[in-house]
Amino acid sequence: MAGLDVEVVATLDAGQLESMRLPDNVRAVEFVPLNVLLPTCSAIVHHGGSGTVAAALEHAVPQLIVPAVYWSDKFYGPVASANGLEEQGAGIYVADSDRLTAADLRAQLDRVLSEPSFEENARRLSAEAREVPTPNDLVPLLEGLTGRFARPARPTKERTS
Repeated sequence: MAGLDVEVVATLDAGQLESMRLPDNVRAVEFVPLNVLLPTCSAIVHHGGSGTVAAALEHAVPQLIVPAVYWSDKFYGPVASANGLEEQGAGIYVADSDRLTAADLRAQLDRVLSEPSFEENARRLSAEAREVPTPNDLVPLLEGLTGRFARPARPTKERTS
């Protein structure tokens, strides 16, 4: 990320840090709750896990998703989420992450940060997600449907041995 006018927060453990030299604009932490960090972010680069995707959507943060190489099935979790976000214009999915260079990553991140449509679409998806009924909203509806379509229980026969 050297060369970009950004502050990067990277979650890296001590073992990962031993072999790296980080640019001045990168701060490494072992852990940070996303709900604390995301409100301050203009974009997030991550692996595509559902928790990270959902947290970034909640905070309307555009996403650059770089799934692990072994998640190559386009319908499998992280890849499906990444494809959906890209289709909705709220992020970029780096499909060929095994060939990703630092320059490619920097270019994709620069695009997410500089093109307003990514932030606009992230805000739109976030607003749409907040309109989806919660489980608490659905329980009374499901109880009503269950009661309306329930059949009386059939008596059970006593078994004789």
